[in-house]
Amino acid sequence: MKKEQRFIESTNLEVREEDGKRKIGGYAAVFNNFREKIDRGAFKNSLKSKDIVALWSHDSNVVLGRTGNGTLELREDDHGLAFDLDLPNSPWGENAFEAIKRGDVKGVSFGFTVKKEDWDRGENTIRTLKEIDLIEISPTVFPAYKQTEVDARKIFENWESENPKTMSRNARRLALAKMEG
Repeated sequence: MKKEQRFIESTNLEVREEDGKRKIGGYAAVFNNFREKIDRGAFKNSLKSKDIVALWSHDSNVVLGRTGNGTLELREDDHGLAFDLDLPNSPWGENAFEAIKRGDVKGVSFGFTVKKEDWDRGENTIRTLKEIDLIEISPTVFPAYKQTEVDARKIFENWESENPKTMSRNARRLALAKMEG
């Protein structure tokens, strides 16, 4: 089987610090999007049985986390393949955190092989991925699916002292919600 990769701008990709750990989270894949659809449940078997890694832009030399040690959590929901990633306390983790926080990196990708698929070769050919053997997810600069967006956020311990102009949109929204609540 040939490994394939898909790049998306991920809805709600977030960067945060909690309990001294730097984390990112969002969606590595979305269902029924573009001219290629992913069925709900397509990742189910991989999520149950595999040790899936998070890489920086598909580079296996830059491992950011993995499901086997609990630093990467993956789950399917109604929207797609959601993830939470505890970034390593290393230059790689620092660089990933800053690049996403600043908005330099706005996408997430995933590498996979196809176990089951259907093709609708009507007027607009549509491929439906029924079962995917997920290999890895990766924050990346070049997303393919433009239907979603990436945003970075940081949950500030001292959010009152942050400059709103340097805060991400979601961080500003969270700060305002905290002020109102």
